[in-house]
Amino acid sequence: MKVVEIGLVLLYTSFQISAVYQDCPDVIITSEYNKTGNFSSPQYPRNYPGNLKCLIKFVGGPNERVQINFTDFRLDGFPNELIGVSTGCTNDYIDIYTEIEHPDHDILELPLQGRYCGNDITRLPHLLMSSKQTLIITFDSDDDGKTARGFLGTYEFISDEPYNMGIPASFGCGWTVNGEEKSEGYIMAPYYPAVYPDGLNCYYQLQGVPGQRIRLEFLDFDLYSGGDHCPYDELRIHDGSTSADPLIGIYCNRIEGLVLYSTGHEMYLQFRTRQGRPSIEPVWGDKVITMSGFKARYTFSDEFVNLGFIVDGEHVQGSECDVRIKSQGESSGVIVSPGFPNSSPSNTTCHYFIDGLIDQDNLEKVVLTFEEAFLPGYLNRCKEGSAYVATYLYGQKATTSRPDHFLCDLELPKMLTSHDPRLTLKYTTNSVQPGAMVGFKAKYQFTMDYAIEGTPANPIASSDCHFIYRSSSDKSGKLNSPRYPSAYPNDITCTYELVAQPYEFIMISFDKFDLEPSPVGDDKCSRDSISSISKIPQQGNTTLDIQMGKYCGTAYPGPIVSEWLTERMILTFSSNSAVTERGFKAKYEFISTLQRFQYCGGNITEGGSGEITPPNYPLKYNTKTVCDWYIYRRNPRAQIKIKFEHFDIEGTMEEGCQGAVLRIYTAEEYKVDYEACGQEAPKQHIISQNGFIRIKYISPSKTYGKTGFKVTWTEVIQGLSLSSATISPPVFLLHLLK
Repeated sequence: MKVVEIGLVLLYTSFQISAVYQDCPDVIITSEYNKTGNFSSPQYPRNYPGNLKCLIKFVGGPNERVQINFTDFRLDGFPNELIGVSTGCTNDYIDIYTEIEHPDHDILELPLQGRYCGNDITRLPHLLMSSKQTLIITFDSDDDGKTARGFLGTYEFISDEPYNMGIPASFGCGWTVNGEEKSEGYIMAPYYPAVYPDGLNCYYQLQGVPGQRIRLEFLDFDLYSGGDHCPYDELRIHDGSTSADPLIGIYCNRIEGLVLYSTGHEMYLQFRTRQGRPSIEPVWGDKVITMSGFKARYTFSDEFVNLGFIVDGEHVQGSECDVRIKSQGESSGVIVSPGFPNSSPSNTTCHYFIDGLIDQDNLEKVVLTFEEAFLPGYLNRCKEGSAYVATYLYGQKATTSRPDHFLCDLELPKMLTSHDPRLTLKYTTNSVQPGAMVGFKAKYQFTMDYAIEGTPANPIASSDCHFIYRSSSDKSGKLNSPRYPSAYPNDITCTYELVAQPYEFIMISFDKFDLEPSPVGDDKCSRDSISSISKIPQQGNTTLDIQMGKYCGTAYPGPIVSEWLTERMILTFSSNSAVTERGFKAKYEFISTLQRFQYCGGNITEGGSGEITPPNYPLKYNTKTVCDWYIYRRNPRAQIKIKFEHFDIEGTMEEGCQGAVLRIYTAEEYKVDYEACGQEAPKQHIISQNGFIRIKYISPSKTYGKTGFKVTWTEVIQGLSLSSATISPPVFLLHLLK
């Protein structure tokens, strides 16, 4: 056999054919003599002549198709898209036709697969295939006097048998696969593994018999993407016999390891391609998307997992045995392993997605309790046993994330609680011995989740937003509004109960604060608010409840410190049915009087005037400071008048007193009349309403420090004043000294 150059083509043949390049006659290549060979432009690898119009026609047998692949490609000119025109070529080009019903079909009536030019072979399809037995290439060169080396490619005639995938559609592109006739086989894109053309609309209808399920394993998947929603080319897969049945998914891009299952005995696929996609091939990872379509292996069987084990919830369509359970509002139910109360089948993996509510008014978590479990495992090596459960408690994906726990008989907890509205279980069986029992039964309960750190006051009543913080457990920690940093719910009341030990103060300092403000002119926080109460034990098993303040809006409350001998502090957050905001985040601290906290202040009972400043004045004040002054009148007819000589405390009255605060009580020991910070005093002069004034200064653990304040006070009787003052230790220090 020898190589003979005829026109456009290099043919391996056993007979001599003459050709004249200038005339560029049509060349017909058939499969009668050779199934494979090469083709090229005239005079390749020398430059082709100009002013040519040539044709190569490949014609296979009745049950054959043609594949071509270019190994070299260099034509004069370049694609018009490089100069801003969407289609066409500037100079020389080839046209390829792959959808030809009959070898003698008029070329003018054929759909064009594509026009190609330039010298970048990567812009050409990696492989092209005819839909029937014929494929045509035409080559045009202009007369501008410029030519190039041309092109070189290979061809192959292949059997059409793999593309007879079932009963063909009477019209259009489609196949019906009957599982009774063939329980295993392959389906693929009509031109796989060659590049598929535009405008395809093909269906694949897989039909088994009742009791069977279908497994579809994709061995190759390579479709143009163009975006998350597959706007160009797509494969839609439905869980049923038609495109109206539930959708398993829409797929494009390059996908590896895709395996899908039907719920019943039927499955429907629809493959569509469109025009208008960019010509440059996209990249997926380190691989170029070649638009070869897909190839999948199907299996009809009644031995796949029987879905009758799903008691609550629904089967996740497309999976072998995954289950999704959605809360009906603090609902409960049961999950079991496949086949329970009998043993689960070997080599099976099922996921259980247990989803609590999450919306403006609901946030749930999942509590799971195992009632029965047969999960043989080895110490610290659950995965090596016959079966195990992997748990995901933070809402992470079970397919890509590390589980929080591996569970088997040796490590099975009584109860699991999620930290997210979703709890996921991954149940896996390995080789189950005949007669062995492998499986489990568990109860799930959706409970309200306020996303608040703390111990629920009533764990049984999950809807109660009531949390306890004990000094005996933690000396400090975090408090937050429900669901912070997300918006808190409407119409909710949450209680934060902080329990101190003897001789401890409780301090609350706010890191974030954003509540619905009250209407203009309303200073009572009648909408959303947070309030605090100090509870001081009294005789007869009663308590003195002291209102510490009520706050709303966006101005930060100053640090709150409990009154002396407080047994517990109660914070109450409440919202109405209108606007919600992000809420608050705060720090709590239980502070012993023996800790490294600075205390100052005292009872001023003698003299008629004096001066009050924080420690370190006039230098920057310190962190962790609590000062409490009581100024009492000496004359029963007198009042106390204070004057601010200097005032510089971080924060502003508009934004709040987050870093430090000065509170002034003019009438009652526990009722705050003025709460101040910033660089302006609340008033230049303040006069008591009866016989005393209380001044309380607080700086928490986190403060930047300013110079503080200087207050002078005077005892006045109708314009007269007295002088000289003595300060005794604060009340709480007097108790310690006794």
